[in-house]
Formats: sequence, structure tokens, C-alpha cells
Amino acid sequence: MRIMKEVSSVNENSPRAHRVKVSLGYTRNMGNFESLRIDIGLEVDGYGNPSETFDKAYAWAESKLVDKTTEVEESLKGE
Repeated sequence: MRIMKEVSSVNENSPRAHRVKVSLGYTRNMGNFESLRIDIGLEVDGYGNPSETFDKAYAWAESKLVDKTTEVEESLKGE
């Protein structure tokens, strides 16, 4: 039996490609069995440490979710 090891063109020190997907959501109870849901997501390709890419993607999604939630809350107050 012959076992062959596949050799990659990427060596051990080369950064590896990865994809990170983050999705955050906020649900607001509107009363009377109604609710409003806001979801924000981002999918990012990166190289190297996926944790760093995740942290950046999460920070972006969190910031957008806070912005949009504030925008919707202000809009609802104006009704």
C-alpha cells in the first residue's frame, strides 16, 4: 500500500485564506403580540488569523445594528 502526501503550494508560514460570517439581530416587542426584528449581517474574506477578521466583522455589524436600531426607535417615537 502506497500513501502519497499532497504538497500544497502554500507553506506553513503563508497566511491562509478564510471566510467569516457574522449575523446579529435585535427584536423589539411592540405590544399586542407584535414585534419588530432588525438583522444585520456581513460575510468577509480574510487571510491570516480568522479571529482578527471576526473581531472586525463583528464590530462593523454591531455598529450598524446599533445605528439602525436607534434610527428605527427614533422613527417609532415620531409616529
